[in-house]
Amino acid sequence: MSSFVELLVAVYGGYFGAGIGFIMLGMLAALGMRDIHAMGAIRTLLAAAVNAAAVVTFILAGAVLWRHCAVMVAGALLGGWFGARYAQKADPQKVRLFVIGIGFAMSAYFFVTTY
Repeated sequence: MSSFVELLVAVYGGYFGAGIGFIMLGMLAALGMRDIHAMGAIRTLLAAAVNAAAVVTFILAGAVLWRHCAVMVAGALLGGWFGARYAQKADPQKVRLFVIGIGFAMSAYFFVTTY
């Protein structure tokens, strides 16, 4: 069952990607993980695999706007660098509450704005 859940999250992440980090953290917590640092490391590895598969697919389909891609790569590298640097210093309980809060806020926003 856990492999099926991971497959669903991967398909969503490869196609759409919005909030995939939060979804993966929720999935890992539902599968029984509790260490937020281990969850963050696994989330990063899974997100890299999902994104690599999506990138190859989009490149082969000729659907990449390379100018825009360069800006996104720069932002991702900076975000990854600072995120990894400061995640190790963060209080796991505060990070967990922050992730839950963002998840609820995103859910509420999309619930209210969808017609």
